[in-house]
Amino acid sequence: MDRGIPINAESRPNGSREVEAKAKNDLGVGLQQQAEQGLDPVRNLERALTLFQEALELLGDRRESTVYAGVLVNLGTTARLLAEQDIDRQLNLLKAGSALQEAAGIHQRMGNGAGVATSLNSLGLTYRLLAEQEEDPAGHLRKSEEALRIAAEQWHRLGQEGGRAAAMNNLALTYQVMAQRGMEPERHLQQAVETLREAARLREAQGLWLGYGRAQANLGTTYRMLAERGQDAPVHWESARVAYEEAWRIFHALDRTSYLVPLRAELRQVLEALVKAGVEVDRNRSRLEELEGLR
Repeated sequence: MDRGIPINAESRPNGSREVEAKAKNDLGVGLQQQAEQGLDPVRNLERALTLFQEALELLGDRRESTVYAGVLVNLGTTARLLAEQDIDRQLNLLKAGSALQEAAGIHQRMGNGAGVATSLNSLGLTYRLLAEQEEDPAGHLRKSEEALRIAAEQWHRLGQEGGRAAAMNNLALTYQVMAQRGMEPERHLQQAVETLREAARLREAQGLWLGYGRAQANLGTTYRMLAERGQDAPVHWESARVAYEEAWRIFHALDRTSYLVPLRAELRQVLEALVKAGVEVDRNRSRLEELEGLR
């Protein structure tokens, strides 16, 4: 889950309204963190959204500032997270898109590259969510792709490879949705593979193992989607198995049980497909039996 951005020391508030705005913003960030931890997420996100709106009102005369833009990013991200909780989904997605577009524009004018990248990353996720509920999703999916690609490039220019890896992981998920919705499936799935490989490489280099495991799990899903399309299926099933097993190793080492449960189902599907295809039958049957014993 995304976290809000506190107003930092570089943005020292000068008046009582700015002091109050900072306090409301930072309290909203704290509520986002509680939501991330599973503590009454809907209520805490709704409270955070109200606090960010109040902070913007207090900063009304400073609309062209990185402080105002930072609160906009927090508001937009929170609205998107509420939409993911199925709370006023369409309304909150539109609210998120509007806030994040405005924030990206302000950050761009102020020369704040990190702010641009942060805004565009969340905006790309918002566009993808909008697309998922549309009969004709192409427009929003292309906007999602563009926003996330630019965010990744911006983080790279800033030397912030952690941000780049996160944006690339999100970009790959947009490529997956493009394929699912019939938009040049083969090409977009291959792009997802390349993007996730790079995201995993970056996470491994940084020693950010949870992010590395997530990238490997997403890579496994992409290979599975390629296999299900029929071309070079055994090769793609095996690639999916390798990626899923690597994700399993990481999540198990980190004791992330919540990640292992859905991964087990994905891995079982791949192993069953490999057995059916006659690939390393004994090995894959043995692994299936092992997974059954872990229930």
